[in-house]
Amino acid sequence: MAAEAGEGVRQLRVDRFFRQVPDFKRDGDGNVVWSSLKGPARLEAQEQFTREQFVAIEEAKMLRQAVRECYHREGVNHLENCKDIVKQYVEKISKPNFGMLKGPTFT
Repeated sequence: MAAEAGEGVRQLRVDRFFRQVPDFKRDGDGNVVWSSLKGPARLEAQEQFTREQFVAIEEAKMLRQAVRECYHREGVNHLENCKDIVKQYVEKISKPNFGMLKGPTFT
């Protein structure tokens, strides 16, 4: 559900949230310590982590589709008229895990 937010830039996040679940602890480098939770709390945290991964990947897909549509619509002027959406797409795919909210960090 992407809504137009201005000149060629799309708002991707929706104002709907799941209830708060316990989060995994992080080590000194910011990586997830998967064994930090046990039982139902671990299952809930894994499900939330997976949802966030899916959301981040789908946001990247939506941006890619927006770039494709813009290039097709603008034709020879795509370099000038699509630069904002392309910049947003490149920023998104350049981040680890496509910019997940609570994603693990990789070095």
